[in-house]
Amino acid sequence: MKNNPFSNNTRETETDNPDLTEKRKGVLYTSDAAAEQKAPVFSKRLLSFLRSRYLFLIVLVLVAGSMIFTQTASLQITSRVRAVVGSEAGTSRQLTVYAPRGIITDRFGTPLAYNIESRVLYLANADLESDELNSRLADLSMFLRERNIAFDRTLSDYLAISPIRFTADMKDVIYWQKNTLGLKEPSPKTRVAYDDEYVKTDPEMLFRYLRDIRFKIDIDRLPGVQGPNAKPLAPSETEYDVMSLRYRILADEWAYRNGTPLRIAEGIDEETIHLIEEQNFRFMGLLTGLEYRRTYAPEAVNLAHVMGYVGAIDSEEYESLKNLGYLPDAVVGKAGVESSAERYLSGQNGMRPYNIWTTAGQEGSFVPETIGSKPVAGSHVRLTIDPDLQARAMELIKERVDSTVSTSGAMVVMDVRNGDILAMASYPSYDMRDFLLMETDEEAAERVERYLTDNVEKPMLNRTMMENYAPGSCFKPCMSTAGLESGVITPYSTIQCTGYIDVDGLRFRCLGSHGWLNLPNALRASCNSYYYKLGLMLGIDRIDEWAKRYGLGEYSGIDLPGEIAGMRSNPENKRLTRVDEGDKIWNPADTVQSSIGQFDHSFTVLQLARYTGGLATGLLETPHVIKDITTYDGTRIYAGGGVKQPVGAAEEALAVIRTGMVSVCHTPSGSGYRYFKDFPYKVALKTGTAEFGTSSIDTNGLTISYSPADSPEIAIANVVNGDSGGSLIIDMHYEMYKEYFFGEREIPVREDLPPSVH
Repeated sequence: MKNNPFSNNTRETETDNPDLTEKRKGVLYTSDAAAEQKAPVFSKRLLSFLRSRYLFLIVLVLVAGSMIFTQTASLQITSRVRAVVGSEAGTSRQLTVYAPRGIITDRFGTPLAYNIESRVLYLANADLESDELNSRLADLSMFLRERNIAFDRTLSDYLAISPIRFTADMKDVIYWQKNTLGLKEPSPKTRVAYDDEYVKTDPEMLFRYLRDIRFKIDIDRLPGVQGPNAKPLAPSETEYDVMSLRYRILADEWAYRNGTPLRIAEGIDEETIHLIEEQNFRFMGLLTGLEYRRTYAPEAVNLAHVMGYVGAIDSEEYESLKNLGYLPDAVVGKAGVESSAERYLSGQNGMRPYNIWTTAGQEGSFVPETIGSKPVAGSHVRLTIDPDLQARAMELIKERVDSTVSTSGAMVVMDVRNGDILAMASYPSYDMRDFLLMETDEEAAERVERYLTDNVEKPMLNRTMMENYAPGSCFKPCMSTAGLESGVITPYSTIQCTGYIDVDGLRFRCLGSHGWLNLPNALRASCNSYYYKLGLMLGIDRIDEWAKRYGLGEYSGIDLPGEIAGMRSNPENKRLTRVDEGDKIWNPADTVQSSIGQFDHSFTVLQLARYTGGLATGLLETPHVIKDITTYDGTRIYAGGGVKQPVGAAEEALAVIRTGMVSVCHTPSGSGYRYFKDFPYKVALKTGTAEFGTSSIDTNGLTISYSPADSPEIAIANVVNGDSGGSLIIDMHYEMYKEYFFGEREIPVREDLPPSVH
């Protein structure tokens, strides 16, 4: 009988079937007790391996790899959680370190604009909940009050206490609530409550809204008065302190939330700084830093129009400067050299990390605050201005305006050898220091408002280069050059003055009947009839050509903003400036008036000074108020001045004109003789009186001069506006030459300067 291979009762043995041993090779199990003797070869090897030392090494490698994998996965999967934990314990961010603005000095190196170091407090986001933040701010405000430190109260621009009241016009208050607080304009039928989202017209209602709803300030949960010297505060004052600081955060919330610290106080003393830094966990989010406050020396006020002033960057300025690294809170030059040299003065801000504690204690990781980039100070701008000449010029103009019916005046003193502006005086003027004080000084703020809105005295107007004046007889040396260079006259050919001339049915008078005059005598006598006839002989085109050669009616190229070009009398300008077609035609009478510096001639005092230098030397210099600029390490990177432009007149012609101008001061019949007859230096001078209205007092007095006549050094041009004539202001030139040649410069002792000026 055959065996059933599927039957459990049937078993083949090696005795019954000798081939079974071969069939079982490779089987992973055994059925008898002597397993080791009858196990397959692979099983024997496995058992041997499990008992060997290699198993221990493999297990060790696997465990280590598993730990590495687990840690790596943990770092990736839980990175967000770890970041949150870190921010709750401590946070490191970056803080802008502002560069000190470059200093501005006079030509002798005396500081006029410089910086005073100021310790400031910043408030940074420490991720505090509202209640905790209010408590910390209350503690901070009492700490600062105890130490008599004023902190930011921008809120007081709209809302104040004791009593609770609005501090701005209701129109401005409503606009502020809508645009800053985000409140809605209620309809006429809406009943406004303190806890809704509508604009409040009641100050107490708005106070409650800010305290209870917006900022959730609970006086019962605020800390008590700190320190033995603190004064007890009424609850409303404590609340208002917290409210003010919360509003400061609200006003710049985007920056605050994104890690930009908010500036809340300045002028902090060293002891307070040490206390805050020692108790940094108590004052969470409070940082200390160093900024530089722009300061102007008292004597700088004499040259406000040259210096200019600084202020917060506006949106238009920021758009043009942001690509150069300027920040939205930058301070920039607004006028004068502060503006024209802005890119040199501004410096380069630095960056440093800052660390703040948060409510989780000292578990956060912090970075060293010593790393980062250091700021680079702005460059040093040295002016060409002589402070003594500048002060004397301002003094003379102010005295003349204040003691007469004159309304304003201006003067320029220029070195004819290189174009250095030694004095540039314009009156009325302003005090640039008020722009620095207006945020904290109400009187300064009122003065600034007047400066910017006064359209009568126009104190912000630099009358030396932003205002035009008819030159009057100061134009006659230019006419003389045109006549000599064109060959219409010779130095000693004569023209008769009968006291008047009739042209186009109009009679043009002279101030006297001078008879026959040559050129030098015509200049000395300032004979109008001589120049009426000379003008008709020349024609307007040749007159205009030489006026242009002398830089009249042209930009001078001075390194200050706001210069105007002026205008010359010529047919083209008449055509462009007249409305009626009949008035656009040029007539001989127009030439006659133009020949004595009237009609459309309208030049700046700066142009007249440059023109005078051209008469003195035959060259037009580029006038400039910046002598040079050096970097913080002393490297000179800019030198003022420009190309010398030849006037193009022959020296022989200029010599004749100079003779006539010298005779004004050094011959008995000259209008300047009584001042300069004994003066040790020869002075060449020409006066002018120009009408600008219909009243008898609508006249401007103008005078141009240079000295020494035989070796020119400086030129002076000035104007006094209203009820004045050129002969009435010669004494101002006399006083300026005394100051220039004989004045003793006294370098002021600057007790307000720190040991090192920044």
